Amino acid sequence: MSQNSQPSKATEVWRRFAGMFGREAVARKYGEEIPDEWHAMLGKLTEFQVGRGVRMLAYSGKQHVPSLPEFVKLCRDAEHDREFQSKPALPAPDGGFDQWAIAGNRQLMRYITTKLAEKSKFLGEPATREAMQDPERDHLANADAHPDFVRRVQLLVAYKNRWVSLVRELDVGEGVDPKEQEALWGNCMREAEAQFA
Repeated sequence: MSQNSQPSKATEVWRRFAGMFGREAVARKYGEEIPDEWHAMLGKLTEFQVGRGVRMLAYSGKQHVPSLPEFVKLCRDAEHDREFQSKPALPAPDGGFDQWAIAGNRQLMRYITTKLAEKSKFLGEPATREAMQDPERDHLANADAHPDFVRRVQLLVAYKNRWVSLVRELDVGEGVDPKEQEALWGNCMREAEAQFA
């Protein structure tokens, strides 16, 4: 089909806007003609994306005609893909996971990320990019990371594991108070860092 015989994406969106908000509301906001920017931007999106934008707008509860950036965000926001996937989700795990070990790993990732943002050499000299990309690096246990870097990471992991053991012991089926978790975490990390030198 030629462009002339098939309505443009913008024309179809305008038709949907009129159905959702009324022709008068659309005309008040944009005038009688579809702005060129709408034709240009919607022309860059796929039919699926435009359809997603219309669906998400209808589900959003918005009571006003959206701006172009608002509508394009609805069209392109991959987070909304979850609602329209045709494949079934995987079943939930059977509970065999250790919630405190998972919490400890998350805490450690957050801790290291925050520390490295403050001081990039917080742990010392990491492995170089070249060593990490070397296909023969299997013979290097830690690529070419400085021994101090390796030792400090090992200390943090050991104290993270200590925190996991402590909160696991405190949890008698009712969880552990977040303030207590935080205090324990702070103590464990201070002890680990005290051994960095």
